[in-house]
Amino acid sequence: MAAAEKVMSRKGLRASTVAEIARVAGINDSVIYHYFRNKRDLLFSLEGAHMAEVIRRVNEQLAGIPEALSRLSKMVWFHLHYNESNLDYVILLLFECRSNIKFYQHPAYELIQRYAGIMLDILRDGVASGAFRDDLDLRLVRDLILGALDWFSIKRITREDTGAVVGQMQRLMSFIRPMIQARPQPAGQGPDKHARILAAAERAFSEKGFAAATIAEIARLAGVAEGTIYEYFTNKQDLLMSI
Repeated sequence: MAAAEKVMSRKGLRASTVAEIARVAGINDSVIYHYFRNKRDLLFSLEGAHMAEVIRRVNEQLAGIPEALSRLSKMVWFHLHYNESNLDYVILLLFECRSNIKFYQHPAYELIQRYAGIMLDILRDGVASGAFRDDLDLRLVRDLILGALDWFSIKRITREDTGAVVGQMQRLMSFIRPMIQARPQPAGQGPDKHARILAAAERAFSEKGFAAATIAEIARLAGVAEGTIYEYFTNKQDLLMSI
């Protein structure tokens, strides 16, 4: 598998040969077929071996971290760190496996689903504990984070981003954190009016535009007094930014 990773990450699946992989591995061609059905099975299996290691190690990293946001940050850091240390594996996963329909029928893909499930469980724990918003599409958030991690990996492969892993993690979390963290309600104020005002403002701004919409109209749509809006928001711009 190590020889296949080395050869295929440079030549791709199609251009690589079993003979060359055997030569790099220091074995006869026929020995490969004792372990793998064909060249494609070899590629998928080596990716599966990496994913099994990733799952084992990420679970170790997350052990003992109770708070959801810290666990999410740690998983993001580990993902970036592992990929930086194993770029050949990342190249094959992004550019060879995912573009091959057969990959999604291989056991290696089940491991990828398990890995994605770890992140989804973290997001669910955050919602259950009140740390994350409860109106999120958690699978969409999960896929957004994983997609961003792929983007960082591609930037690393193309050498467009050679910054430290910690810096990459901080950049991504500064983007994700405001989206997912629960928004505290003003002291002494219930969530109903706050939510109604936001919904009314969204409707007014989308129909009339920010400049033409008025606080009075938003208050009317929300069923609250105009002055109530200023108990929650500084001004109309604050309303827009809060949406």
